[in-house]
Amino acid sequence: MIKRDNDISSFIKLMNNEIDFYKEKNNPDWTPEKNSGFKSGLSYVRNLLKRLEKEINRV
Repeated sequence: MIKRDNDISSFIKLMNNEIDFYKEKNNPDWTPEKNSGFKSGLSYVRNLLKRLEKEINRV
């Protein structure tokens, strides 16, 4: 069980690093709307990760 929690924590850290990297970037090949939608998706994923992290710490 501990290994699984460590794996999930590692995944959360990896995803947070990716989100931090991409949150201020724009893809010049995309429309402004698509870039905005991508950033909204990043925000959504970050919120999911925060909820997952809270669940892990609660158990």
